[in-house]
Amino acid sequence: MSRKSKYHKDFPLLAEGYARDGLNNNQIAEKLGVSVSSFCLYLNKYSEFSEALARGREPVNIKVENALLKRCLGFEVREQHLETDSEGNVVKQTVKTKHFEPDISAIKFWLVNRRPKKWSDKQKLEAEIEDTTERNIAEKLIENMSFEEREKFLDKLLKSSDVDTNNN
Repeated sequence: MSRKSKYHKDFPLLAEGYARDGLNNNQIAEKLGVSVSSFCLYLNKYSEFSEALARGREPVNIKVENALLKRCLGFEVREQHLETDSEGNVVKQTVKTKHFEPDISAIKFWLVNRRPKKWSDKQKLEAEIEDTTERNIAEKLIENMSFEEREKFLDKLLKSSDVDTNNN
């Protein structure tokens, strides 16, 4: 006696939405009311189901990549501040720009994962052995650059890495 599958024609659409919301496979299976083993079976059996999951995850992946890049380059945020009187009327409005420096950990993560041949753990260890004076000079140069100068510098660095990678 065979058991009837709980698979429903709406599962791909639902799974796509749950994936876009950032849920993992176990959470999606729970939301669909199926076991994890059934979920895995559906992934293998129904191509429209697995394709829907992939489509749902892609926008989230892009958002995360963009957020990581932003942390690598540094960024600025404009914040609006309102001062009000006792009756709630705005008496003063100011806009402040808050600057966030590039995050060294994010940069390392990006380079090690996007350019592994060039930035593997071996190279990271060799870089740590380098003369600290040279590193301090480079860090000070980057630290003293404006946001726009850093962005241009990192763009050039990434473009030159693309050329190096393409020639290999």
